[in-house]
Amino acid sequence: MRKLFILFAAAMMAVGASAQSNVTRFADVPVDGTIENMIQKLKAKGYSYNSTTKNFTGEFFGTKTTINIGANSHNKVWRVAMTDKEYCTADEVRVRYNNIMRKFLNNANYQAIGRTRLIPDKEDIFWSMGENGKNYTAVFVQKSADGKFHQTNQVWFSIYEFFGNFYMVFFYDNLKNKE
Repeated sequence: MRKLFILFAAAMMAVGASAQSNVTRFADVPVDGTIENMIQKLKAKGYSYNSTTKNFTGEFFGTKTTINIGANSHNKVWRVAMTDKEYCTADEVRVRYNNIMRKFLNNANYQAIGRTRLIPDKEDIFWSMGENGKNYTAVFVQKSADGKFHQTNQVWFSIYEFFGNFYMVFFYDNLKNKE
């Protein structure tokens, strides 16, 4: 009986490990589990946690960011979101967006979804967003440990404007846990 219990426990741990390996990963941490579990894992990666605001600070693609964890009503993590802490100019955000876009496009672990394009140097981002209502967003699917691209493992980023200043927001989503 004891051997059967040990075998069952080992099988359950293997199933759990397999399930976690096929989800979106941020900083090599599965976007899965409870908020408390994710907090501990991100702390272990060196991100600074503020228990008052319930978010992290750290660097992401060379820029200081605020990092938030999103969970569903069952306390299961489904999103890690990073927001730039500092604003930049339209030219600076274009260069940053294009550099990050190239990194994703040239990385075999990501596959673009939909129309994903670089921003031309001559494009007026401020006018395009304000007057034209244009949205600068890139969406990718992240390859899972099983070597497949699951539509539920999404990574996406956007440019936002605030009174002529620009910043970027990044999302690592495990859509399996969203609801």
